[in-house]
Amino acid sequence: MKQQMIENSLFIIILFFPLYLYLNKISCRINKIEIKKYEYRVLEGLRGICSLLVVFHHYFWRLDPQSKWSIDYLNGSISKYLIVMMGQIPVCFFFILSGFLFFNQIGKIKSIAKFYTKRLARIYPSILLSLVFSIIVSSYINGQLNFDLSGFYSLLPFVNTYFEGSSYGSVPVYLINNGIMWTLVWEIRLYISIPILDFFNKYLANKLVLILICAVVTFVIRCCGFISDQSSSFIMLFIIGFLASVIKSYINTNQLPKMFAITFICITFSLFSNGKIYNFYSVFVFLPVFLTMIYEFKIWNFLKFDSFQ
Repeated sequence: MKQQMIENSLFIIILFFPLYLYLNKISCRINKIEIKKYEYRVLEGLRGICSLLVVFHHYFWRLDPQSKWSIDYLNGSISKYLIVMMGQIPVCFFFILSGFLFFNQIGKIKSIAKFYTKRLARIYPSILLSLVFSIIVSSYINGQLNFDLSGFYSLLPFVNTYFEGSSYGSVPVYLINNGIMWTLVWEIRLYISIPILDFFNKYLANKLVLILICAVVTFVIRCCGFISDQSSSFIMLFIIGFLASVIKSYINTNQLPKMFAITFICITFSLFSNGKIYNFYSVFVFLPVFLTMIYEFKIWNFLKFDSFQ
């Protein structure tokens, strides 16, 4: 009975989604929040809807009757598949979006120190604030309100690793921060790579050569077993964002034959996948979809609505 209620809640969320958008618009109007005019409004709307889908995705991971971080309680139903896709597909678009936006800075970085300072100032204050708040609440619920510096350190995302199996007191880390920090580890790795790519770009003929080298190196270290197939897919998502940035500068929206060729190549690559989203080959299928977004095809005009912005 409980499992059926959980599965039904997926469809309840879908039904309430339009209501959420409307209330969000009203809330912004009451609080006099103005919509910023970004260059890529479709991508800003994409960022908003992907964030919301990830929240829904993690909601179901927290409903396991055995209090484990899992959705195995759904027993392979169609609901389980939809919930998994609800989390993984937005993450793919987030990584591609990051690669696309940051690759535009290649050749434009004047100060590496300033670049890193701005990145750290953007992400770490919100991370620290959310962790402190979550720890206080978790400690109060569990009756262990004591600050553990080493335990707090293990919750922070860094470039080298993320201590997914750690805990703060007796509370597992994934219950404190809802398991979201692992994506920031990859974002930080992207931040590290941008100035390095900027340096090597000075000695290459064009940016396409740089992207090709990145893709080949990723493929080789994956085949040699230095990184997992899943990790290679995360790197390729960033590289796909790089490629989208270069394609946008080379191809006009009216050059549809080239767009069809790119789509055909990406679909062909994805056929080598094992059916998983986080796979070296399968992530290529996101490139033509993302290109239609940055070219602002009419099918994505709904992402420009005020509620999404």
